[in-house]
Amino acid sequence: MWFGDDAGNVGFDERGVVNEDMARKYYEKEFNAIKDPHLLTITKAEFCFTPEDAFVLEGSNRFDQELLLDQLQAITLHKTVEKPKCAKLHWKHNDDGTTDRESKPEIEFVSDSPLKIVELPMKDPNGIPYNNLYIAGIDSIDSDKTTSTGQTDVS
Repeated sequence: MWFGDDAGNVGFDERGVVNEDMARKYYEKEFNAIKDPHLLTITKAEFCFTPEDAFVLEGSNRFDQELLLDQLQAITLHKTVEKPKCAKLHWKHNDDGTTDRESKPEIEFVSDSPLKIVELPMKDPNGIPYNNLYIAGIDSIDSDKTTSTGQTDVS
């Protein structure tokens, strides 16, 4: 059951999933009712449906909009962004068989690894990778089929 304009809502169901068409109609009505241009600009940026609306406050936040738009064009128009490469890390082992975490792992690029490398670490003038410059992460909630992976009705 969808809750829409008649109920004074944006267009969402009992789970909180928003119907984009209903939401767009609702916010267009809201936008048309705003007479102050500055307030309209802020409201459209806050409740945006297009990248143009999202970036309308260029320079007034801490993100570099020009750099973000360049990246968006590189991805969508020019297709010049490198795809992540699959890789495996091979760690050295101590004499007792434990992993030597003090050493740097060797990287092997393969086609069937879940590890994706976007870019290799930057190195200083001596060829040594900078410490703590990169972060690795994992989405542990979506890591296997017992959670939301493959489901269609997830939070």
